Amino acid sequence: MAQERNQEACAKWTTEEETTFIEFLLSQCSSSGNGSNFKKPTFTVAAMHLKVKFLNASGAEKTHDVCQGKWTALKAAYNAVVDIKNTLGFTWVMSMVEELF
Repeated sequence: MAQERNQEACAKWTTEEETTFIEFLLSQCSSSGNGSNFKKPTFTVAAMHLKVKFLNASGAEKTHDVCQGKWTALKAAYNAVVDIKNTLGFTWVMSMVEELF
């Protein structure tokens, strides 16, 4: 017998939504203290900003919790890339990357 799972819909992010979100947070850096640790009110305003700008967004609503989770994930991905780039012996050649895409 298969078990039913109670799953909530996930927020879906387009590249344009991510870019708008990051640009909004960049505009708020001076109020964040150290520049990347934003507080709940900032994510609340970011969520409202996205809701107004993207009226037909797909997936679950982008609440302050969703926005905060997205920011945490984006920072983790960025830091992973920086760590890889700084690894001894790792060579990053942009022309090689451009050939892939």
